[in-house]
Amino acid sequence: MALVRDLQPRVPVKPPAPIRYDIFPPKTRVRLQRLKTQELNGEVGQVINYDDTKARYNIRLEKKEYVKPVAVKHGNLLQLVEGVQVLCDDSSDECTASNLTGSLSESRVSEFDGTVEFAIIVAKKQSSLWVLADRLRLPEGTVVTIIDLKKRPALNGSRATILSWDAESGCYNIQVSATEKVKLRPSNVTTMPSL
Repeated sequence: MALVRDLQPRVPVKPPAPIRYDIFPPKTRVRLQRLKTQELNGEVGQVINYDDTKARYNIRLEKKEYVKPVAVKHGNLLQLVEGVQVLCDDSSDECTASNLTGSLSESRVSEFDGTVEFAIIVAKKQSSLWVLADRLRLPEGTVVTIIDLKKRPALNGSRATILSWDAESGCYNIQVSATEKVKLRPSNVTTMPSL
């Protein structure tokens, strides 16, 4: 009995794209900032994808009047991080519970002493609270910019993704690339984009 071969041409299977740890994944909520088109500053949207050829994210804005996605550079986006844990000491007037969770609304590096601070919108209190980096825990999957490393200064300005928090070492486990992981203190990461 003869075997009948399928004469259909085979379509080559495209290998999956490598996982990127330096860009926001699809569905990440972001706020637009520092754009020349002033009316878009402050608008909130969601990442559709990242276009390597243009070095831009395609963002779908939440307001209904913006039908078409907008293309935006990384430096003009602020990642809106949900589930940030704020660690409070009992003596703080700002905190009435031992731990609070909230949403990250912005971050800054103090010009005075170089400390990293984050503005957290605390759900329980319906207010904003500035917190030093070592008093909060960013959740897994947060894309951060590495700053102020002394032993590995080449990594400063690199974007990477938080994998987990290591309570024993007091550091984040961070994926820099497909082959490189590092442990970094909270003061060595920020959600501010590198320009």
